[in-house]
Parts: sequence; structure tokens; C-alpha cells
Amino acid sequence: MTNQLDLFEDGRDVMLRNDVLTALEQRNAAAGREALQRLVAEYPDDALVPTLETLVCVLEAPVHEHFATHTALRDTCEAWCLPSMPAARRAFGDAPGMAWCLPLWRAVARAASQLPFHREMPEWHSAPLWMRAGEWTAACDSIKRIGSWRRIPAPLGLDGRDGLPAPGA
Repeated sequence: MTNQLDLFEDGRDVMLRNDVLTALEQRNAAAGREALQRLVAEYPDDALVPTLETLVCVLEAPVHEHFATHTALRDTCEAWCLPSMPAARRAFGDAPGMAWCLPLWRAVARAASQLPFHREMPEWHSAPLWMRAGEWTAACDSIKRIGSWRRIPAPLGLDGRDGLPAPGA
């Protein structure tokens, strides 16, 4: 004898999970939190709860302010963006999950846009963040703002032959 699935008895958890996912897709933090609380109240051991909690928390704490330091940028990315990627992929699937994260990377890149390039922390610059967001023009613009020895005026640069300063420098 096989057991038949009873949608009224066996589908409530799916419905509650879908309510959270719908709110997340709409990027509605308040509705996501409310739906997640209903899911946890009825199914506290649901395997997707930690994943959904991560994503709701990301929406509840958006990045608006510019980062003052590279360390603050790194800490935010490590605590906020990086955990959201596997959570979004688990909740929505690979491609849709990565697409869900794009606005997060855009917000972080925007907030990092005034930070100069730091040689010891090159990954914590707006250029690679814009790349993660799929914003190639913004990434190129960000790269162009990185100070470089190639953009040093000729009188201050090297003559290129022997590594010595150019004549008259």
C-alpha cells in the first residue's frame, strides 16, 4: 500500500516556505520576516529555515552609507554578501540565486566607490565588486580611477630604458 500525498496535510510547509521565497524575490524584508516567523512557528525544524534567515537578514540590513575604511568594507562583505551567495543559490537555484545577489553587490560597490585602491587589499575595491554585480562599465570606470605609475606625468616618470628617472625629472 502506498501513501498518497495529501496537499492539505503535507503541503502547509511548502506554502509557508513559498511565502518567504516570494517576499525575498520581491526584496520585501518586512514580509519576508513575517512569513519566516510563521514558518518557524509551525515548522521550527524545517531544513530551509537557516538559509531563509540569512537572506531575510540581508534584506533587513541594507548597505546605504559609504564605507570609511577597507576593513569595514571587508567585514561587511564577509558577514553580509559572502554568506548570502550560497544561501540564495540554495533557496532559488544556481542562476536565479546568483541573480538575486546582484543588487547586493551593486549596493556594496556603490558604497565602496570612494575608497582608493589599496595594494594590500586589492579585492576590497569597487572594481571587483562591480564585476561581481555584472556592471562592466562601472567596473571599467572604477579601474580608470586607480592611481598608476603609468599615469604619472612624463617628467616625473622613468625613461623606460634603464630604470633611471627621465632627464630633467
